[in-house]
Amino acid sequence: MDLIVKKLSKKKLVTENYMFYKNDGYLTPFLKCRLIYYFLKPIKSLNKKLNFPEEYKWYFTDFYKYKISVNPDNSIKFKGKIFLLVDDFVFSSAESFASFAKASNFATLVGTNTGGDGIGSDPAIMVLPNSGLVIRFPIDMGINPDGTSNFEYRTQPDIYVETTLKDYIDSCKYFEKFPGEKISKYDTILNKVLYLIKNEY
Repeated sequence: MDLIVKKLSKKKLVTENYMFYKNDGYLTPFLKCRLIYYFLKPIKSLNKKLNFPEEYKWYFTDFYKYKISVNPDNSIKFKGKIFLLVDDFVFSSAESFASFAKASNFATLVGTNTGGDGIGSDPAIMVLPNSGLVIRFPIDMGINPDGTSNFEYRTQPDIYVETTLKDYIDSCKYFEKFPGEKISKYDTILNKVLYLIKNEY
C-alpha cells in the first residue's frame, strides 16, 4: 500500500470489509486483548443487502466493519493501466493486497483465483491437553466487499487466465536450460497481459 499504491494512484482509494466473530466462550479473551473488541456490533444489526454466507445467522455473534483508505503520497500520478498477476499462491497478506487492488479498481487482476485468507486478524492459539502441542486457528471470518467469504471464494480475477499444460512443461524446460532466469517466456498469464497491453490498452 505504502510503496506501490501511494506512489502510483491519482486519487484517494477506499474499500470496505467485514469480519465476523463468535464473541463467546473460548475466543472472548482473545478479542478483549485487541482494540477491535470495542468496535464490535451485534450480528443482528448487519446490513443484509450483501451476499453474506448463510452461516453468519447462526454461528457468529458480532461483526466489525472497517475501511481501508490510501491517499496518494508523492505520487507520480501514473496514467497507464495497472495489472496484477494472481494465482492460488497469493495468500494472506498478498491476498489482502489483491483484494484491495480489485475492490478499489487500483488494478486489473489477471490469472486464477487467489489463495484467500487475506481479510482478518491474527489467529488465536490453544494448547492440546495431552500432547501440549500448540495449534493456532482463525479468530474470525473475513468477508469480501461483495459479502462472500474471503477464505472460501478467495478473490476472483477480472480476467481469468489459467496456465496451459504446454506452457507449464515448456517453462520447466526453459528454467532447466536457463537456471538463473526469473521469468519464463512461456508464462501464460504474463503473455496474456502483454497481449492486452499491445492490443487493447
